[in-house]
Amino acid sequence: MSRFASSANETEAAKTSIFMVTMVDLDLESGHVYAHDAIGTITFNGNSYLGVGQYGGINVVEEAIDITAKPLVLTLSGVDPSLISSAMAGNNQGRAVTVYMALFDGQTQQFIDTPESVWVGRFDWPKIDVDQNTGTITVHCESRLRQSPRISLQTDQDQQIAYPGDTFYNRITDIANYRSNWGAAVPQSYRATPVQPTHQNAIP
Repeated sequence: MSRFASSANETEAAKTSIFMVTMVDLDLESGHVYAHDAIGTITFNGNSYLGVGQYGGINVVEEAIDITAKPLVLTLSGVDPSLISSAMAGNNQGRAVTVYMALFDGQTQQFIDTPESVWVGRFDWPKIDVDQNTGTITVHCESRLRQSPRISLQTDQDQQIAYPGDTFYNRITDIANYRSNWGAAVPQSYRATPVQPTHQNAIP
């Protein structure tokens, strides 16, 4: 199954040499931030994506066989510290983050086809480091999918799915007070029935 919605993008990606650009749309409270990992300005959907070149970074969008959603980390270095506070102003947690992959024609410098969304998630939290009059912003993002895989829990509900009718987990509370004579014979009673009291001076 193709990973591209466009057959033109799929054909281009199969070549031994391609020109690919990753574009990021951050919907911050102060306004959208559009950037890409090459140089120059790219116009897409009426928005201008500014190139950050070697100053920007994005971790690899990972895939997992257990369908676990993977987080994403975006980095921008060489930033004027005075611009960091304004860029990160407001409460951005939970705001949308979209990553696109664009393939270009090396001759015309035009899109092969419409850039395709490869990751969609939410802004989680930023980390800001300032060193020698320059700053680095690291943005952690979480996928819009569930973050953890579905696993079995030690509950009666999950036990019924695996073993219908097994009531083991309904008896968990009995374990705390249970005392077992492990490895020893169980004491036997000398009398099967209790002795009834006798009255010496009983009246006939």
